[in-house]
Amino acid sequence: MVRRRRHRLGSIVLALPAVLVLGVIVASCGSRVSDHGFGVALSDATVTVSARTPLLRPSASTAGLTVSHPRKVDHSKDERFDASRAMADIQALTAFGVRKAGSPQEAQGAAWVARRLRELGYQPQTESFLLPNGATSQNVFVVVPGKGAGRLIFGAHIDSKPPSPGANDDASGVGILLEVARLLKLKAPGPTVEIVFFGAEEISDGNPDHHHAGSRYRASMLTAEERAQTSGMLSVDMASFGTKAYARTMGVGPMSFAKTTIAEGKRLGLPITYWKDPGRTGWSDHEPYEKLGIPSAWLEWLEDPTYHTPRDTAERLSAKVVQQSGDLVLALIRR
Repeated sequence: MVRRRRHRLGSIVLALPAVLVLGVIVASCGSRVSDHGFGVALSDATVTVSARTPLLRPSASTAGLTVSHPRKVDHSKDERFDASRAMADIQALTAFGVRKAGSPQEAQGAAWVARRLRELGYQPQTESFLLPNGATSQNVFVVVPGKGAGRLIFGAHIDSKPPSPGANDDASGVGILLEVARLLKLKAPGPTVEIVFFGAEEISDGNPDHHHAGSRYRASMLTAEERAQTSGMLSVDMASFGTKAYARTMGVGPMSFAKTTIAEGKRLGLPITYWKDPGRTGWSDHEPYEKLGIPSAWLEWLEDPTYHTPRDTAERLSAKVVQQSGDLVLALIRR
C-alpha cells in the first residue's frame, strides 16, 4: 500500500576425512539454499514476452537458485478457506526480506509466487516491465476459466516499501490469494477469475506518482472485451491486521463492486464499511482499474501502526483477520 503520510486512524568448505565422507549420502538437487532457507530460480516463472513487454534479465543474485515452499503441498479436497495455509505463505514471502520495487529480492519473491502456483497445478504467466528509474519489475498472474459469463480480478502486491519486510503490506494479500487459487482448482468459479500478483506497487523512486507500476501495466494489457466483461476488481492490500475492514475507492469510478463487497462482508458478519481513498493517484492497486471505468475496490483492515516499518513482520498478524478476508474474497467469487 502506498501512502504519503499516515491517515488519521492512524565457502565454508569442510574437509572431512575420507572414511566419514563414505558414510554420508548426499542427495544431489542441483540447487543452492538461500539465506532464507528457500531457493529462488527465475526458471520457476514463465516469462511471457511481447513487443510491448520488456525482457527481464536474470541478475547474478537470482540466477541459478531454486525455490521451495517450507511445507509439503497438501492436496486436501477441503473447499473451505484455510487461514493456516495463507499464514504459511505470508511467512515464506516475508522471509525474503525487504522487497523494494525492481530489486533482486522482489524478483525472488515473484519467482517464488510462480513456483507456488505451479505446485497448485497452474501454469502462471510472468510479464516484465520497466520502472521509471530503469529497474525491471514483474507481475505474476493466472486466469481461471469460469463456468459462466463475466470476469473478476483480484490482486495483491509482492513488493514492500523499505525498510519494511511487508508482512501485512502486502504479503498478506499474496498469501490470501494463493489460498484462494488453491480452492479455485478444487471447484471451478462461476465467472472467469484473474488473480494477479503485482510488482512495484510501492513508490520506486522519489516521485510520489511512480507507484502502482505493475497494476498500471496489467490494466493497460486488458483487451476492450476483457474490460467490458469485468464486473469487479479487488485489491487485497493490508488484510491481516486490524479491527475493522474497509472497502475503499477513489470515488472516480463505478461504486457497484465496493457496495457488493460491503454487502457480502456484512452477510459474513464482518465489521466492514466504506471509506474513500483520498490519494490523487490512489493508495493501492485498484487505482488504474477504477480509472478505466471498471468497478473496483480496495480491501484494507485498520489500524496497523507498523506498516512501512521494520516491525511489519509475520508473527504479529492475525489468523482470524486472514480467515475473514479470505472468506470474503471467496464469497465475492462464489455468490
